[in-house]
Formats: sequence, structure tokens, C-alpha cells
Amino acid sequence: MLILLAAATMPLWFADTPPMPPLITVTGNAEVRVFPDLADLHFEVEIRNAKLKEALAEQAEKMKNTLAALKACGIGEGDLQTSQVIISPVYRRDRDSREDSAILSHYRVSQTVQCTLRDIRKVPEVTSRAIDAGANRVEQAQLRTSRRRKLMDEARTLAVRAAREKAVAMATELGAKVGKPYSIQEVRSAGFHFNANAQAQNIVQDREAGGGEAEGAFEPGKISIQATVTVSFFLE
Repeated sequence: MLILLAAATMPLWFADTPPMPPLITVTGNAEVRVFPDLADLHFEVEIRNAKLKEALAEQAEKMKNTLAALKACGIGEGDLQTSQVIISPVYRRDRDSREDSAILSHYRVSQTVQCTLRDIRKVPEVTSRAIDAGANRVEQAQLRTSRRRKLMDEARTLAVRAAREKAVAMATELGAKVGKPYSIQEVRSAGFHFNANAQAQNIVQDREAGGGEAEGAFEPGKISIQATVTVSFFLE
């Protein structure tokens, strides 16, 4: 009797679930390319010495000179940031076991400085001056734009447009019509790249022509601001 009752109630449970409307779901991609106007530079001053006091003094002097050189290039204090000084004892390797022994070899004293350069044409000059002043390790410059928020909004709008164009193209081929949007979701994927020539509904917009403002051997090229959205439309 219980089994028959459960079987009898199953159709009523399914009847309470509304059927999904006819939908078409597509993904739209957009990319806006611009020349960067900001560069984040990272330098490190590292000293190795068997005497800790001497290592600290030499590192402090070279970091002081490095900061002075960066400021002389026009970098303000608000665009400079230093890390904590790191002191690392380094021990000698045992020849037999090839493991660190208890015998101290030297101390490694290091500190990093990050600066934001608002004239990217000066990247080679600033790097050279920092090295001359005492920096002995340089990381790759991180290029970005001060208009990222505005350009991201633009790329997102273009991605929505691309999604609708793709939906219309697909629905038309099947003799259907695209209605109002049912749902929309932004897809966040760092470092996402796509081939703009492979899909007609992907939008690539080049905001600036020409070779940029950088001169000499340093050619930063353009950076990419990308957006991806997934949209479901009612299908009529």
C-alpha cells in the first residue's frame, strides 16, 4: 500500500516543477587593446657578507642610493614602496652528505623596492639608474593602463553585443527569433585569450592607432582588456 501511494504522488511532485522556457545560450567575447601609460618596476638590493653588521650597513647604503636615484628620475614618494629587510644565514654544504652543515658561510641581506612609473618611455633609463645605484636584481616591468575601469566597462558592453549577434545568427539559421534576455553572467578568466578571426561574433576593438609614445629600443606594444559574458535569451 505504501509503495502504491508513493507511486501515485510522484506525478503530483513533478507537476509542481515549471517547465523550462525555450532558450538559446551563447557566450560573447570582447577585447579592447590600448597602449599602456603606467609601468610597475621591481628592484632588489641584495648583499652577501660573512659579517652581518657589514652586510646590513652595505645593503642600507645601496638601498638609500637606489631610492635617491628613483626619486631623481621624477618618481614621487607616493609611487615608491619598499619591503622589509630580509636576513638569511647561509650555511656551508657538507661535501660527503651534500647537506647544509652547522658552519656559517655568509649572511644574505635583501630588500625590494617597487615603483610606479607614469612615463613609460623612461623604463630603460630608470632601470639603468637603479642598477648603477646598487640594485642587483630587476624583475620584468608590469605594464598597465590608468583607464582600466572605463575600458573594462567598454569591453563588457562589447561582449554583450557579441553574444546577442551570435544568438541572432544561430537562431536565424534555425528559423527562430531571439527574444528578451533570460539571464546574463560575466565569466571571469584571468589571462583568457581568443582568436578574433576564428569567430565572427568575437569583438576586438583597437582603441589607438600608431606605434605609441615610447621611443628608442623599448617598445611596450599594446595591452589587452578582455571581457566574456554568457547570456541566455528567450527563443521565439
